Amino acid sequence: MKTLCKLIFISLLLNFVSLPIESKSLIDTNIIINSKSAILMTHQTSNVIYEKNAYDKFYPASTTKILTAIVVLETLDLNERVRVSKKASNINGTKVGLYQDGLYTVEDLLYGLLLNSGNDCAIALAEHTCGSEENFSKLMNKKAKLIGANHSNFVNASGLHNDKHYTCAYDLSKILSYAIKNKKFIEISTSKSHDILGINGDSFNIYNQNQLLLKNGKYYYKHALLGKTGFTTPAQYTFAASARNNNVDLIAVALKASSKDEYLQDIINLFNYGFSKVKKVSISSK
Repeated sequence: MKTLCKLIFISLLLNFVSLPIESKSLIDTNIIINSKSAILMTHQTSNVIYEKNAYDKFYPASTTKILTAIVVLETLDLNERVRVSKKASNINGTKVGLYQDGLYTVEDLLYGLLLNSGNDCAIALAEHTCGSEENFSKLMNKKAKLIGANHSNFVNASGLHNDKHYTCAYDLSKILSYAIKNKKFIEISTSKSHDILGINGDSFNIYNQNQLLLKNGKYYYKHALLGKTGFTTPAQYTFAASARNNNVDLIAVALKASSKDEYLQDIINLFNYGFSKVKKVSISSK
């Protein structure tokens, strides 16, 4: 397994391409953002449109799973079968309910990871990739640095609280911006629901928890593309999301919000502000 992880890291280095340099920020103190930390960035140019304590250390909670998904998508075959360990099955917090010794495909576990925020899916994928969650977290940190997230440290694949597991709004926006370059990540994260089918006949029906995508919901946002929520008591409520309008993709992050209502309204405020400031980007067809 250690050899596998070394080979994976070499592959990450070979596949890495330079990312755009952040351009001058446009900060407007008139926009109302109640989360302790937030950022709004353009995906195409990495231009920071708004930031609030964006480089301060905060706990990411389950927004961690964005990075977990990236590493898995770039490492494993979607049809590989993953056997669930006792540790994964018994993990605390939000989970799908995977059975110990159950067999599931990587693809199904990614749906459970991103739609249902399954901690059991996170552990199972991490262990399958590198033999242990500890080894997997090393791979996460290496990938984060390659992306340009240099103010973060990850010690697990789920985002369960650990004082040494932290990020900042800027880093998380870079991670999500990188993730939405992956078509499979978008496909999974924008799905309304999914049936996880175990090899042994067990099944789970899961639904997307992103309220920005719920058409009849209070916080439906027509330009929303995808997002990942998170919560632990120390982290409070966290959210990283993207939206698309007139060929412009925006990335917004809110950390340490006091409630779901707070981070949802903050993210919507950020997107509305951003689309009012960013000019339409013309994309020429080839």
